[in-house]
Amino acid sequence: MSSPYVPLNGVRTDGQNSLAKHRVAQVGLLLPRQAFRAILAFNIGGLASVIAQTAFEVSPEVTATQSVDNFWWDVQARWRNAWWNLGGTWGDFISAVNAGKNKKPLFKNLLPRKIGEKLDQIGIGGYNSETSISGVDPVTASVEAANAAVIIQAVGALLIGTLGVLLDNNIKKKALESGQKQTEEQNKNAERRMQEAHQLALERARAEEERKRKELEESDYLSLENLITNEDGSISQAGYGVAGVAVLAALMIGTKQKSKK
Repeated sequence: MSSPYVPLNGVRTDGQNSLAKHRVAQVGLLLPRQAFRAILAFNIGGLASVIAQTAFEVSPEVTATQSVDNFWWDVQARWRNAWWNLGGTWGDFISAVNAGKNKKPLFKNLLPRKIGEKLDQIGIGGYNSETSISGVDPVTASVEAANAAVIIQAVGALLIGTLGVLLDNNIKKKALESGQKQTEEQNKNAERRMQEAHQLALERARAEEERKRKELEESDYLSLENLITNEDGSISQAGYGVAGVAVLAALMIGTKQKSKK
């Protein structure tokens, strides 16, 4: 039989009930609330881990994958409203989440099928063991899950929605990481192409410089050779002239040296 303190369609998450209704639920749902907090502290099905990653600030990178209505503060607001309307205090809820968020996800089979299916989509398996894991006895976990059934029913839609937020965040995170890797690879390729182009330009510049140097040397050599020789290799008239000037200069230098003596 459903609790009179919880609507059949689930607890309200878009706002908080009056203080009077809160106090009624505070007394009437005390034991189920304590059992649900135990489920979070045991991290049954990884629920504490999921809530910690969606309803609380994790890192700027995680926040960057979120969007309007699914930012961590939006998800937290829904959980705040729900927990208040179930008669709980937010400090107790935070303590339970912090106690379980880093533990292995356990006994997913104790949760409703729809929640378990959503956990499968995210990749949270949850150990279904008959022995104690991480100090959690399976019998105790089963008792707590049964006692928390009213609360689980009340927050069922909220849990599935929160799991959907985590799934969406994970997809966006992978897409972002993939895009970053692709951008990094593109930048590396562009840098490599620039280096190759620069190296090619240097090699071409050196080759052109060497070509011009050889061309200049050949030009100087051919100019002198053409000046003093004919096409058949014989000394040209200009060549005789050059030779004569050279002989005359040598005679003049020799004469001056004799005069000085």
